[in-house]
Amino acid sequence: MAAQFQAVIMAGGAGERLRPICEHIAKPFVPIHNKPLITYQLAWVKEAGFTEVFVLVLPSSKLMMEEVAQVYCPELKVHVRVTSEESDTADALKSLEAELTKDVVVVSGDLVSTYPLLPVLTNHSKTDATVTVFARSSAKKDRKDTFKREKQQTEFIGYNPHTQRLLYFASSGEVEDTMRFGKRFLQTRPHMQLTTTLADLHVYVFSHWVLEFLKSKPLITSLKHELLPLLISQQYKPINEGMLGALRYPPPAGKITTTVDFNNLPDDSAEFVEEFNHDMQHMFSSPHKDDHLRCFVYILPAEHEGPTLCARANYLSTYAELNKELLKTVREAPPVVEGVRVQIGADCAIGPDLQAKEGLLIKSSLLG
Repeated sequence: MAAQFQAVIMAGGAGERLRPICEHIAKPFVPIHNKPLITYQLAWVKEAGFTEVFVLVLPSSKLMMEEVAQVYCPELKVHVRVTSEESDTADALKSLEAELTKDVVVVSGDLVSTYPLLPVLTNHSKTDATVTVFARSSAKKDRKDTFKREKQQTEFIGYNPHTQRLLYFASSGEVEDTMRFGKRFLQTRPHMQLTTTLADLHVYVFSHWVLEFLKSKPLITSLKHELLPLLISQQYKPINEGMLGALRYPPPAGKITTTVDFNNLPDDSAEFVEEFNHDMQHMFSSPHKDDHLRCFVYILPAEHEGPTLCARANYLSTYAELNKELLKTVREAPPVVEGVRVQIGADCAIGPDLQAKEGLLIKSSLLG
């Protein structure tokens, strides 16, 4: 399956939201369970069957990236490419246009996942999707257990829970106080459920023609904030067949069951949503048949969300939580400090160069 795709890891972020950790070390090399962060994405794509991968980094990280890749994943052919700090994700992907000849999976450089990538790729091929977005359920506590002054974005995702068709995509910073959906939009998306309880993991699988389309759109600079919303919004519309090729997907049929999950939305919106759903049931007939673009969301299966680790180290709070969770999932012998009597708990990860005083007790810590 991996032979049908090429993999790109976006590791060119400056790590502003991980300061002060990133003040003296580039984000790709920040330690997670005493291993550089980038090694988790390299291992992830390797486990999916990839033999080579493109990694986009800042100029100052190029040499270090080549060394880390050779030490931690010597059997993986890593093509390190440079991007600028001013370039957003779409611009960075455009820079690889000449080297990307297949469908491509774009992986965020801060993702740590023990859930395999292969099912996401398989689902993309099975549905003949234009784009597939990898997401997981986001419990309320995920947004409460944050450090002070952290302002984490909430995603508004509309999808068909029966087919996983992705129908609407926006971040909290892009949504006004009132969300408006036109009649035609809802007529062509009769089973849409709108929710804020899905977290975008920044893993996107694109059909190759999207790269050609992206090349022709110099004003599109961001994959998440510009390209994805554009592709998703253009579904069920008549589109130039020459540009999209013979991409088809049968539109959903049957009774309109548009619903809105108003979990975490303002309390006073409940009455509006209920009335809105009632009106929609009587307003529309069959969905529109023009359906050339097909966007899907692959949601981490519920049975894997407990023991499976799948999150991004994009904030100080999530960085700390990932380290704690890896201590639970990675079972190793309790660390030992040579030459002194030190008690170190089994829930600790200790680097080889630790120096400690006699009689020290260490619990629930990661010391590199």
